Amino acid sequence: MRRSVSREFWNFLGISSLLLSLHLPLAAQTSQAEIGECILVGRISGFGRWAPRQPHFELLDDKGQQVIDESAESLASVKQVRVNAPAILVKCHRIQAALKSVPSDMLPAIAAGSEPLGVKALSLVPVGIGGHWVELELVLVQERVTKIPAQAN
Repeated sequence: MRRSVSREFWNFLGISSLLLSLHLPLAAQTSQAEIGECILVGRISGFGRWAPRQPHFELLDDKGQQVIDESAESLASVKQVRVNAPAILVKCHRIQAALKSVPSDMLPAIAAGSEPLGVKALSLVPVGIGGHWVELELVLVQERVTKIPAQAN
């Protein structure tokens, strides 16, 4: 059974910290094909500003220095991300489909951790209301892959 995702849930993945803190380890037999490898770290408005930038992510360059500026040149230097709260994993470049429905009550996620994760690619995915989602394709560390409950509608 597929459920629609509430607007509040996807108001930039507006999952409360309490809900995000409740996560369960992913079963060892879960294949990589069943989960996404991307996270959404924010949205850049049509005016080129963060709208919003998720505070749970620290974007880092290859030297581990924080990247704060939202310019395309600065974002191109992102090579790592520190995840400070669990983040939903989505299939890369599939955010529009993810916004429409959720396949189950549990969502694949990447757990918080002090060690940064590698970034394979950064994509700016167009948003219907203008601007772009900032999507990071991660180098997944299996020990950090979890599942979290979807917010009830």
